[in-house]
Amino acid sequence: MMKKTIISALLCIILLFSGCTSNLIDSTILGTSKTKEALINNTEYVKEHLLGAWSSSNGEIVEFYSNGIVVNYTPTQQYDYANILDGVMDDDNSYSVESELKSIGYSAYVIPEPDSYTDEELKSYNEYIQSTQNIGISLKYDFWGVIEEKFILHEFQDDDILIVGGNKTLTRIYKDEPSITDNIDGLYINEEDNNLGIRIIETRDGNRGYFDWVEINRNLELYGKCEINDNTIILKTDTDDFVFQRNGTELTEIGSDTLSGTNLKYKKISDLAYINLPAN
Repeated sequence: MMKKTIISALLCIILLFSGCTSNLIDSTILGTSKTKEALINNTEYVKEHLLGAWSSSNGEIVEFYSNGIVVNYTPTQQYDYANILDGVMDDDNSYSVESELKSIGYSAYVIPEPDSYTDEELKSYNEYIQSTQNIGISLKYDFWGVIEEKFILHEFQDDDILIVGGNKTLTRIYKDEPSITDNIDGLYINEEDNNLGIRIIETRDGNRGYFDWVEINRNLELYGKCEINDNTIILKTDTDDFVFQRNGTELTEIGSDTLSGTNLKYKKISDLAYINLPAN
């Protein structure tokens, strides 16, 4: 009789723990399922609302494009802007370029697909969604080898307020993806070396302008004035002229009397439409 009682008790314990284990497994599966569902929904939301032009409280402009490029720059007041350009145009020996016009950056970004998350990343994402009412995911930023790739959190408080990296708040100023026109003004990047870019700003008379030749996350290499003809752009420094053939939104370096052309192409990635702020 005692033996039967012990066996019955053991069976009860086994069944009890079997039920607990089953409940634990079911709970884990349910939790993972809910996390994946939230991740899918939030990823779709970010895809639908990220594109456009945004502004930070300190005036920085951030533009997101559907081709995976993000451009950021700081506008300049009309008065300062005109003075800077006049200084560049009038001084043939040395070019004085204010810091406001140097403030520009660009990089590539990727919105990771939900299926690409590891179990550890899903666990971390579950902790994130439990701690916030915002809708957010981390985007992968690629700086083309200059610095290592980074995952940066982007979260929406609502459709028009975006927090980047937990500390930069952006307010939407343009809902749709910014247009890239065939106007000469804008930022162009080298199709073979994305770290190399040219920014051109046209003056009001339409046949002169300012340029700077930049490397991402580095100091300016060249800057000065440019001459703008129908389909030819000449970037002029105090020593050399760099001549480009213009074809829509592309520039091709074709050389000059002093320099042979490389035939490298620069593709326009932004009109820099907000570079010039109206006067107060």
